[in-house]
Amino acid sequence: MTAKSILIYYQAVLNLTGQSDDPVILRGEAMDQDDYLLAKNNNVRTQLHFMWMLQQQLAYLFENLEVGNARLQDMDKEKRMVDAVQFYVPNLLMHMCLTAIAMIKSTGRRKYRVQARKYTKILESWVKQKVLNVQHKYMLVLADEASMKAKDYHEVKEKFDCAILTATKSGFKQDAALAKEMAGRYWLSKCNKEEKWIAIDYLTDAQLLYEEWGAKAKVAQMESKYAFLVTEDLSKSGSRGSLGLRGRPRFTKKPSKMHEEFNPMKSTTGGEPSPSV
Repeated sequence: MTAKSILIYYQAVLNLTGQSDDPVILRGEAMDQDDYLLAKNNNVRTQLHFMWMLQQQLAYLFENLEVGNARLQDMDKEKRMVDAVQFYVPNLLMHMCLTAIAMIKSTGRRKYRVQARKYTKILESWVKQKVLNVQHKYMLVLADEASMKAKDYHEVKEKFDCAILTATKSGFKQDAALAKEMAGRYWLSKCNKEEKWIAIDYLTDAQLLYEEWGAKAKVAQMESKYAFLVTEDLSKSGSRGSLGLRGRPRFTKKPSKMHEEFNPMKSTTGGEPSPSV
């Protein structure tokens, strides 16, 4: 990785920690995205790919679907980005899938179904090869897919919970936070008034995990977006009354052993889940 590529990652960190004017625009102390977007020199192509990837992830995290989709379409034209066997590819694939599914929910267009199916199958192939740290990403995509089609809300909740558990055991705090936030949003949109506390639990857990991860800008966004929940009277809801996560261990001591023992490709009925976006 070149020094310029590292600066792109650094700017993404600055955005996450609230040290930029806009958390989705990669412009600040480390770089200005326009220098890459407007460049005609092929020597910056690799850096441009990194910028697309990180900006799409930021766009999904901060719910800017317009920018996220623009980067999805840019990367969809660059086949070698997802074909590479690199550390960043599973995270790239997960966010491409999630963005495509978000576009399906927003527009219903077949184009996005094709993209979601294509990248979910690639992610699934990584899982079948037992590549470390990919399972929870695939499971989160399947949960999001189910949220779009399943009629049983509790079935969708179980899928999100499975993704959350696997991400937590694997030590991916940021992915566990994202899964909890997505589960909270889903439950908030579907549940009745008596079950709203479940959504609040997911969202408060997500906010705490983002805080532990250091994503101050994301924490601020959630505080603003869900401020109305703070005023809810939960005295009769069964809420546990606290975040209840501090001190809970996040990292497994034997990730490789856990990876071998925990196989999300096997359902309780013995079959294998498959993407059907």
